[in-house]
Amino acid sequence: MRYCPKCEEEYRDDALECPDDKVPTLDEAAFARHLAEAGRQPADGPEFSSAGQADDAFQADLLSTELSAADIPVVVRQSRPGLVETLTVPAGSYYELHVPTALVPKARALIDAAKTRLVGEAAQAEKAAEDEERESEGAAPR
Repeated sequence: MRYCPKCEEEYRDDALECPDDKVPTLDEAAFARHLAEAGRQPADGPEFSSAGQADDAFQADLLSTELSAADIPVVVRQSRPGLVETLTVPAGSYYELHVPTALVPKARALIDAAKTRLVGEAAQAEKAAEDEERESEGAAPR
């Protein structure tokens, strides 16, 4: 992850500039040095890290429900797309799923399994809709 030295927001690894402050972001090690030079430490409490992304709010809700059901605390943050993301990400935004760093491997496995299941369910629903459409077209009078 990368961090803005001014507002201290967290961004994806490919975000090289804070979209709000227009300053270069720092990697985790550089951000820790920045805080140390200012005589500060990262906030107390469990450290949260990104465990994955959701493509939209609906998927973010489903994935966060899966994580919560597995007793994994989760914080969902909507992205703030920068210029590059606005041009390259079709929907223009995504949702980051943050969990305690120690639980990231377990959370990633759950997220991957849930996404695989969601893709399968979507394909199954699409096939059912196509079958229904074919049946209704065949039953229509000619």
